[in-house]
Amino acid sequence: MASRCVLLVQWLIAHCLAGRISQVLAQTIRNLYQEFRTP
Repeated sequence: MASRCVLLVQWLIAHCLAGRISQVLAQTIRNLYQEFRTP
């Protein structure tokens, strides 16, 4: 039971980190796109 709890916590942390990283990546790509679009 304890190992299942640890796995769940690890999965949640990994999920949150992945979401945050993808958000930052999307924002960076958007900013770069805006910069390159404007002459």
